[in-house]
Amino acid sequence: MIEHGGGEKRGLFPSLFTDSALATRWRVRLLVSLALLLVTVALVGRPLLLGRVYNGGDITRQYLPQRVELARALRAGRLPWWSSRLGLGYPLLAEGETGALYPPNWLVCAVFSSEVGITVSIVLHYLWAALGMVLFLRRAGRSWVAAMLGAVAFCFGGFMGAHLSHLAMLTVASWLPWMLVSTQRLFAAEHRWRSALALTACVALQFLAGHAQMSLLGLLVTAAAALWYTFQAKDRPWSRLAAWVGAIAAGTLLALPQLLPTIELALQSQRAGGVDVEYFTSYSFHPLLTATFLSPFVRGAPDPEGSVELMAYLGILPLALAWIAVRHGHARERWFCLGLAAVGLVLAVGRWNPLYAYLQRIPVLNLFRVPARYLYWA
Repeated sequence: MIEHGGGEKRGLFPSLFTDSALATRWRVRLLVSLALLLVTVALVGRPLLLGRVYNGGDITRQYLPQRVELARALRAGRLPWWSSRLGLGYPLLAEGETGALYPPNWLVCAVFSSEVGITVSIVLHYLWAALGMVLFLRRAGRSWVAAMLGAVAFCFGGFMGAHLSHLAMLTVASWLPWMLVSTQRLFAAEHRWRSALALTACVALQFLAGHAQMSLLGLLVTAAAALWYTFQAKDRPWSRLAAWVGAIAAGTLLALPQLLPTIELALQSQRAGGVDVEYFTSYSFHPLLTATFLSPFVRGAPDPEGSVELMAYLGILPLALAWIAVRHGHARERWFCLGLAAVGLVLAVGRWNPLYAYLQRIPVLNLFRVPARYLYWA
């Protein structure tokens, strides 16, 4: 239909000329995305604006050498199966944390130098995690303001904020909100197969990002959410759970090119068959450290005297709002979230929890150290 007065083709592009609900939603989403981009740049992207890069700690010791070798191999048109330049020889692809098969790493290596590329990866994955968390919270019924506050608290405080220098951990963790969103959509019967395909892709990519412990912790949270949605659903819940299991299995199969070499290497490493109790419980979160949820400096400056593994401060406002939600909220999901946080905190104390030693008898779980990483759940 042609509007003769102005010549605008309203019939072809109605959302461009009318204040439709769809156009309004997209404008809000664009504004939220831009706001999160600004927050991300302000909190973790300032080095790029100043012509600098993140350096020191594991970035210098581990991730930069790995990224240099990955870029060298990709420029030569091959995969980095092995590097003779690291140590006495290094199984670069099998080790996993290089993310040699993770497609975003290929793009970053193609565009940026290794030094700049690490900082770019950090910024992009914080932004990706924030966008996913906003979408997850919106689908859980929260307002845009609440969803943005939740995303900022999740991404830039507590566990995620502390592990900026652990590139592989951050990369894997950034996919958790997207796995939860896909799980939500699948159990809501909205485009079920499309949601299953999205979940498959998310599972595969978080495995390819290369930190097995974080992948396990993220999948356990996603599995707990799937069971929660199963018991909440009223229409064919078990068929949806079957579709969810199929998506997880398909994503795992797609990631086998990374998982199989990693498993082979692990079986030949000092971790084969489990680790000793001292190593298994290293970096346990002492119960008295729960005070740092309220005051991060209660034991002095947390860095460099302390370890990033033991940093849990989230912010007074998120904690206060969480308390209000538990006391006065009506959403049933609050009990799931509270239970998840409680289990994470109980497991994080590690050696000071007499039951934690039993985890050393559970295959796969007995391969990983640092109980404090269960703060990821909290």
